[in-house]
Amino acid sequence: MNDRIKFSPVGAQQWSKFPAIAPVRLEGAGRVYIEIRPDLDFETIRGQDGVPTLVTQGLFRGFSLPLYVAEPENFEELFATICVPNRYDEASDIFLHLYCWLAAEEVSKNFNLQLGWEHYTPGPDTVPATETLVPVETATGAGAQFQSYEVAFTIDYDVHTPNNIVADDILALRVRRIAASENDCIGEIVVNHYGVIFRRDKLGVPAA
Repeated sequence: MNDRIKFSPVGAQQWSKFPAIAPVRLEGAGRVYIEIRPDLDFETIRGQDGVPTLVTQGLFRGFSLPLYVAEPENFEELFATICVPNRYDEASDIFLHLYCWLAAEEVSKNFNLQLGWEHYTPGPDTVPATETLVPVETATGAGAQFQSYEVAFTIDYDVHTPNNIVADDILALRVRRIAASENDCIGEIVVNHYGVIFRRDKLGVPAA
């Protein structure tokens, strides 16, 4: 018996397969994205109170990042850990979108945020001490105080083939501010929120 029902509003490459039991599998251009949006929580980012500094602008709160300095008393960085969703297709890059604003006016300046990431598969893997670094430099333009920006990072899922990122992996993330190539911002960069975007190819799986 044919277990496929095809929907092709755009073309033959966009369709979904419906099996007799879950999960429903999405294929071709029918695959869609899911975004995980964990809150940035002051107490879970650092055990040491006050690092990074929590600031408020109107109703919005964020963590203020100076240039990173590798000293025990000045580890101004943000951490997060997430479990890769079961619905992830295990065949595409992962994207992290970070939202931030300028603490002060920074006309025609630049700032550079660096993502560090690593993963492991619970059970088969030992927890690694390595990391992959992804810096993204952003131009401020007019750079008014409190101007907001979106910074997009790409996590290359198969950069360490055959140790690719797969569903249910534990994915660790860290964000630092490092020196820009030129005209670095003088003030700090306030990180307000982030989201991690995975391409999914399943519906109806028993877990996230």
